[in-house]
Amino acid sequence: MIKKLLAIVVLGLFWGNSFVFGSDIPSVKEKKLQCLHKDKRKTHSVKHDYLYILFSSNDNEAKFIRPITSKQTNVFDFNQNVYLYLTEIHFGGDRTFINWVLDRKTGALSETHSGLKKILYGKCESLTEDFDPYEYMKAVAKQNLERTKKELKF
Repeated sequence: MIKKLLAIVVLGLFWGNSFVFGSDIPSVKEKKLQCLHKDKRKTHSVKHDYLYILFSSNDNEAKFIRPITSKQTNVFDFNQNVYLYLTEIHFGGDRTFINWVLDRKTGALSETHSGLKKILYGKCESLTEDFDPYEYMKAVAKQNLERTKKELKF
């Protein structure tokens, strides 16, 4: 009986994504990511078409900055808890409607709504440029606001 229980525990550890034999889970290698939605073409995309993920210095939290359209007059950003596994990074929490999963090998970003099936969002890559995505999105939103104000007739 004890041998069977021990075998189940050991197999569970090997099958679990969080167990790494002989070492710890590596920290996040790239702290700033830009992710392009699967329906967008990279050659025709501009900076405000990307979803940005900015990791905290201790890898416990990440700020998501959503893409902005030409009609949006504010920046939509939110923080997510980070859960590191060997081959995946999970974002979300117990009370989160949308949970995200980043494949650490391919950069594929998926989302699940209320625990339903994973849906591929798109592909992420390291943000090599030295710019602040939040400040950039704020500037775009402000331009959109000013343009919208000028278009008002009433």
